Amino acid sequence: LIDFTALDSIYISRGYTSKRSSNASSSLSISSKISSKARTLVSLSLSSYDYGKEKTVFFQEQRIYGMTSQYSYKFTDSFNLKSSVNYINGTGASSFYQLGAGLVLKFLVLNKINVKFDSVYQYKNVGSKGSGSFNSMVSINYRF
Repeated sequence: LIDFTALDSIYISRGYTSKRSSNASSSLSISSKISSKARTLVSLSLSSYDYGKEKTVFFQEQRIYGMTSQYSYKFTDSFNLKSSVNYINGTGASSFYQLGAGLVLKFLVLNKINVKFDSVYQYKNVGSKGSGSFNSMVSINYRF
């Protein structure tokens, strides 16, 4: 077991191993083809887990519910767009909610090079504190 709580060192603990922990995940995704160029996806998920020994102060439970909606459109064979919105709600040991929105542009350059712009904004609220973050990534691939 490795504990990464200290930023300047790594602490390795071999002391406590939970006698009981469990987890479960379920998801449902529904995809539809609106036309030859447009698609949608709606996805629901539930994850739950517990750890520690029951009936002690160390026992914790967590449930995480999620919902994602995506829309993609293929303008041409060399240019397509995908947008998404998601909501996540956590209850139990940690209560929070998270909202996110994403946008992906993918296009072909010179019949061999794929360029992909991927941007995501996420806002997370834990208790009474909230913060947002924006991440972007560009990837370039060569098709052989």
